[in-house]
Amino acid sequence: MINRYRYLSSWFPELKWNRTEIYRRSADFENNSPYVLNEQDLTIDPLWHGYLGGHAGILKAFCYWHLSLYLQKHNPNVPDIANKLIKPARRNSL
Repeated sequence: MINRYRYLSSWFPELKWNRTEIYRRSADFENNSPYVLNEQDLTIDPLWHGYLGGHAGILKAFCYWHLSLYLQKHNPNVPDIANKLIKPARRNSL
């Protein structure tokens, strides 16, 4: 099972990885948690929805950057991984 609750553990530091309790306490957006976890789905808090939508470009760039660092670490023989993640808007002429 995917550990979707680990990110929320910083909003509930006293629970120390108690998945069931984190699911229960995030259900009413306690401690201003960004989303609610169920066993099957995830619901974003309306207060966080605007923030995440407004900063989607920054968050996406952050994710791509850390993905490229991870890929470079585990694939040392592949050069220029960062530029291979995103398709260029326009192709250079041959």
